[in-house]
Amino acid sequence: MQPNACVPDYRQFQQRIGTGRVIVVTPAAYSTDNEVTLDAIAQLGSQARGVTVVHPTVTDAELTRYPLGQRGSRGATGPASTSMMRCGWYMSGSRSANAICATSGSLATRRASS
Repeated sequence: MQPNACVPDYRQFQQRIGTGRVIVVTPAAYSTDNEVTLDAIAQLGSQARGVTVVHPTVTDAELTRYPLGQRGSRGATGPASTSMMRCGWYMSGSRSANAICATSGSLATRRASS
């Protein structure tokens, strides 16, 4: 098991390997509690981006309250996916082929009208 590490530890690691940007992902065990991810993004600054986990009923207003470093969410479906598209977020998750086919027309229509 990896010991806990803080942002200064990660910055030192970045210096060693020569990177500057970072993506912080909310672990599945945290469910929709994104506080640790948001705190890390705030500490890491403008070179950090985040991927959160949002509740399927998240609204556009709730998404706009996330910091500018947020770019997407894992596992969101239903109304959340529509809100994320409107806010310019990307979505990552696993869905059945039937579910993808059922929404592909609406996704293509939204993209074409953007």
